[in-house]
Parts: sequence; structure tokens; C-alpha cells
Amino acid sequence: KFDLTQTNQGSGPGQWPHTFDVAPESKPVVVKTVELDDMPTAVYAGFSGPAKYKKLGALIATMHGKLLEYEVGGLIDKTEVRAEDIKQISASDVGRNVTHIALSKHDEGNDQGTHGSSFTDVVMAARAEREVQFVSYFDKPGEIVRRIADGRMNDPISVDDEMHSHYVLVVADYTGRQVLGFRYGMFQYRNFDPTRNVDPIGPGPDGKDAFDFGGSWATAGFPFAVTSTNVN
Repeated sequence: KFDLTQTNQGSGPGQWPHTFDVAPESKPVVVKTVELDDMPTAVYAGFSGPAKYKKLGALIATMHGKLLEYEVGGLIDKTEVRAEDIKQISASDVGRNVTHIALSKHDEGNDQGTHGSSFTDVVMAARAEREVQFVSYFDKPGEIVRRIADGRMNDPISVDDEMHSHYVLVVADYTGRQVLGFRYGMFQYRNFDPTRNVDPIGPGPDGKDAFDFGGSWATAGFPFAVTSTNVN
């Protein structure tokens, strides 16, 4: 199937990418429409994982600082999809005008979500507050567990949390026309030779700061979305 996407590209009938007329099974189906009391500014769709871990179904952030949690039934676990199974189950106070909600791939002292927090924790750009907020649903209703605010970060609009065990966060600063990097947890240098491994190193000169500023990259335009990878 992948080869067909490479060898038959174009805008004609049957060419890739297919229209819904050619591939009707790809057409999204609206299961339920939800009305809110405030303007929605960002949404997040969770994903399924091992049965032993709690699943975060979906989140909706609103303009004036609410984060609404929803159960989504079969949309996440491949059971029958029914409108009545999609319902709000919690509301949390967060920053105003959240413009992006991303998967948080770590929590403090937990390497790559080994206790399941990578299925229930998110990181958000709270644009009106000019800060990044980490929210956890692991063993509680949604709660802000960490914040990153820095005078060099003018207008956070999008965030991405790196993979691996290095706690690196990348932020798109829209009006600042830059992409910034922060380290917010322990750095563990790993080597196949155990004699060369070093002790974990925290942010700051003494390893006890909340975060390190890793630097910035000026962009030619106004960045509105960011994704990244940490190669080591």
C-alpha cells in the first residue's frame, strides 16, 4: 500500500491522496457534537495503551482557563462507538487561551512513563499566561504539576516534549519569531560501557533548578507549530 502512495501521486481520480469518493472508508464520521459555555481553543485526543494503565480520552481547553476531560468510549478502545459514551467527567483550572496540548512523555523521576504517566499527562502552551503548563491525570483529576515561564519566551503557541530520558521541551514563540529549548528534569548519560556512565544531572549549576534554558533559534516567519526529536 505504501508503494501506491509513491508511484501514483496527483490530483486525478484514483491518484494519491485519494478523495473520499474513491476511498469512502476514510471519511470521518461525526459521532457527537458537544456544546460549550466558553470558546474552545485547543483539543487533545488520547490513545490506548496497556490495560493496566489509565487512559486519557480527550481534552478541550477553553479561552478563559478551563480544561475539560472527556470519556470517549469506543473511540479509544476499539469497542462499539456510541454517542452516549462520550461525556465530560472533569473540569480543571488552567491557564487562559491554551493554544496547544501535547503528550508529555515524562514526569519527574519517571523514565519514559514506566508507571503509565505517558498515557495520562500532557504539556500545554498557555498563551495568555506566557508559560508552559504540565498537567497530570495519572492519579488525580487534572492538576498542574509543573510550569515553565521565562522572560525570553514572549508568545508560546506550540510545544513538544522530547522522547528519551532527557526532559527536553521545545516551544514555538509566535510573535517572538523563535523556537526555544528548555531542559526541565534529570539528564542521564547512558553508554553501553557501564564504567563510563555518569550520575544523573539536574538543571542549573548545582543541579537543583526547575529548568535550564537551552537556547533559541530565530525563524524567518511566525512559527505556529513545532515538533522535534532528540537524537543521542
